[in-house]
This record gives sequence, structure tokens and C-alpha cells, in this order.
Amino acid sequence: MPPKLDRSATGAYARAAAAVERAAIWGYARTVAAEHPWYAELLDSGGSEEPPPLVTRELLDRHTVDGVETDDQIAFTTSGAASGKPRRVPWNGEEMALNNDLKRRQWASHVGERDRVAIDVGLGLATHSASSVFTSLGCQCLELPFDLQVGEHIRALAEFFPDVLYSMPSIVDALLAEGRLVRSIERLILVGEPCSDVWMKLTADRLGITVADILDTYGCAEVGLIACGCPVCGRMHFVDEVIPEVVPPDALNDEWSAEALGEAESVLVVTSRFRTGLPIVRFVTYDIVRNFGLERCGESMRLGVDAVLGRIGDEIKHGERISVYDIERGVLAVTSEGRYQIVRGRDGRARLEFDAATIDDQQALAISEAVTATVAAAAAMTNSKLVSPFEVKRVVELASPGPSPKRKIVRERV
Repeated sequence: MPPKLDRSATGAYARAAAAVERAAIWGYARTVAAEHPWYAELLDSGGSEEPPPLVTRELLDRHTVDGVETDDQIAFTTSGAASGKPRRVPWNGEEMALNNDLKRRQWASHVGERDRVAIDVGLGLATHSASSVFTSLGCQCLELPFDLQVGEHIRALAEFFPDVLYSMPSIVDALLAEGRLVRSIERLILVGEPCSDVWMKLTADRLGITVADILDTYGCAEVGLIACGCPVCGRMHFVDEVIPEVVPPDALNDEWSAEALGEAESVLVVTSRFRTGLPIVRFVTYDIVRNFGLERCGESMRLGVDAVLGRIGDEIKHGERISVYDIERGVLAVTSEGRYQIVRGRDGRARLEFDAATIDDQQALAISEAVTATVAAAAAMTNSKLVSPFEVKRVVELASPGPSPKRKIVRERV
């Protein structure tokens, strides 16, 4: 296995270490190519002097949508694939064990001696392994079904009296909006959605804890855990099991060259050191990050970002992933005359803005329901009031001009 980068590296050594990582990416690419003939062909089509090609979700859709589970493989089905079909993300037993061990090491110090964990998340990779990881830390776990009404969540938490809550920011918001959460919660571990430092401060105040008591984690179904928040410096630090890099939007799509990214913002690309079930080599996360690089934290230099701001491209999050194509199907179930755009808000959540002259209030409500219904898991989370209804607004003027603004997601500046 190629050597890992010493994250305390600076100066000339940092540049040498970066060269080691470039070589490491090629090493992983060749290893994975032996398992995936289609990826081997992709590697052969490029020059050896260039970095391996970027692996996009569209590329994975083409090769994993019809994947079959085996005795040593679990396939997580995610919504929001641009192909319009569910995406199957395979993990073998060894990969799952390595990712679980990574989580265990990252969570252990945050959990400490606490031993009652409430797991209130949803579907997918984050949910699948959470109970076993916390159990291995000596914790008793309560898993709450995502389709349970939010009031039932509050009652179950009051009865269980957890000292750690593992959840998504949107679900935490729903729980706090429904009623006062039990004061037993001493630690919060977040997964699934980006959140701002302002949100963390307000939420900590409402829970009666400090920001240092909140561990923000970042990952995805294809890669596993990617980064964790640091209570010392406030940045998201990458775990050693991934090799991160960033690219500009136009490296992914010519149409994104004018994407309004802010200063020091770019799109995150990662290579996994242990994934073989999929070729996660220069995998495009589509997530926008700010201030990628090495910065001092305490006595060492750590590679990280200031924040994960949201997503570029055809997918958004509303409890579960929803694609542009899911949204279009929902809209067309109600009207073919509506002129709209998708807006990704400052809080990371998406909404639809319609030219007010093209739909009325009743149609706006019907569109909200129809879009939510296109993804079963998102619909269930909305019905249980863990996620608010998909927002549809009538506006006087759309921010995105042109005959078909719906194909572009407009992002409010953070």
C-alpha cells in the first residue's frame, strides 16, 4: 500500500508529500482497475503522464444501477440519480468493517464515557452501521424509524433519555420545532447535510450544550466518512483514509464555467484508500468547499476546509437525494406551463421559484406535494414531519434568465 501523507508536513516536505499522494492515486487506480474492467478501459484511454480521469456519478450510474448483491456485498440504494433510476452503491464486508472502524476511532473521544445513544437519521450507509459502531463503544442504542411521526420521536427520546444524539441537521430542527428536547443530551453528532457555524451555535444554545459538544461529520454513500469537524480550530479535517483534492466547476462541465462560486470555493474530489467495490479514484463529490488546504491546528498542520457549502450539479438534498429530473417529473404531474428555477438556499436547502404568472397558489401546493412524492424516502420523512414540505414560491421575477432556467440550480451566496 502506498505511504500515507504526514499531515504535519509543511514547506518543501509538503510538496514532496503531495507528489507521493499523486503517485498513490495512480497506485489505487491500477489496483481498482484489476477489479473493474470498465474502469481499466477508462484508464487505458488516457495518458500515463496525466492524473487518472475524474469519476463522476453519471459514470457510476452507467455501471452500478443494475448491480446485484452477493453474500459478501451490500448494495445501498440512493435516490436522486440523474439517470432517473435508483443508484446502487455496493460495499463489501471488508470495506464496511474498515469504514466502521474509522467511524469508531473518530467518534470515540466525542462519546467518551456516555453510553446511551439515540440514532435518528434516515436511510443509507449512515444508518446501516451506526448502531453497530456505537455498540462497539459500549453504548446502548435507540434507533428511531424515519417514518415515525415527529411527536413519537420526541416521546421516545424522553423515555430513553439519551446522552448522545446522532442525527441530521434538518431532523434536529424538526425535533426542536416540535417540542423541547430532553435535557439529557450532552453530545450531538451530525451526519447527512451541511450546516453553518451559526446554526451550530444556535442549536447548541437550544440544547444547553456548547459548540464543542457538536461533532459535524461529512461523507457520502460512495466514499464513506470523509471529514470531521475540529472543536479546536472549527475547520473540517479530512480523515487519513481519503486523498482529497479540489477542481474548478468547468473541469466537470463546460456549462458550469460561469457558476457563481465565491472566493476560495471549489468542488471536492476524493480518492479512497480502501474502497474496491467501486472505483473511488478521483471521485467527484459535487460538494462545494471553501478554503481547501493545510492550516495550523494546535501543534500541527491539518488538511481541511472551512466549510462544506452545498452541492453543484443535478442533485439536492431534501431528507434524501432528489435530482433535477425528480423535480421535473413532479412539476409536470401538475402543469406543463410553469416556468421555474431551482434555488439552493443559504441554509443548504432547496426550493422552487416559479414565475408567479405561470401558476396559482393551489398549483404551488400541488407541485410541492408531487415533487416530494417522487422519492419515497423523502415523502415518508415529510409525512412524519421530520422534514418540512418542499418549498414552492411564486415570485415576480426569476433570477436565472433564459427560456429554460429550470436546468440550472441557482445558489444563494453564503
